Amino acid sequence: FELSFEVPNDITGKYNVSVSSIDDYTEAICENPQMIEAWSYTHMSLTGSLEYMLSGESVILTGYVVDDLGGTLDGTVRVYVDEELKGTIDYNGTFEFNYTAPNTYDNVTVYLEFNYVGKKYYLPCSENIDIVVFRNATIEIKSEKNLVRPEDSIDLYVNLTSDKGYPIPGRFVKIYVIVDGVKDVVAEG
Repeated sequence: FELSFEVPNDITGKYNVSVSSIDDYTEAICENPQMIEAWSYTHMSLTGSLEYMLSGESVILTGYVVDDLGGTLDGTVRVYVDEELKGTIDYNGTFEFNYTAPNTYDNVTVYLEFNYVGKKYYLPCSENIDIVVFRNATIEIKSEKNLVRPEDSIDLYVNLTSDKGYPIPGRFVKIYVIVDGVKDVVAEG
């Protein structure tokens, strides 16, 4: 006959599974228990990632690895840039990697890969990011009004793009007004 046994989803490790039978007349005990190992899948999450960046610019990527139940795992992450190992990070909870795009890059796609090595009873996982690196950026400012009076407010629309016309989101921009050589910040965002 066949028995079905479901391993609880909150356990990992090595277990002996044995069967015994007791009824009114006999007792049977399994003489060859089965060794079972319960492994958990893992998942990686990264923050601080970009789609586009400028050559020479740096970005700090932060990540963490969790098990099937969402529990944070410590361990080792290997970081590859364009398939070349750039570092191994041993971490406890979260990890960080600082990437600086080379100054010579222009319209180059950089492939970053983060591999959680795994550990006993926790399977490996990975996360990938593609970042397009450009050399120059253009800021375009538009407004609906070109003629204003003192104390009027004006809405400015700022568009930051690469020199190839691709948007560069997530950048902090300051807008200055220069009057008689004096620079004054009028907006930030």
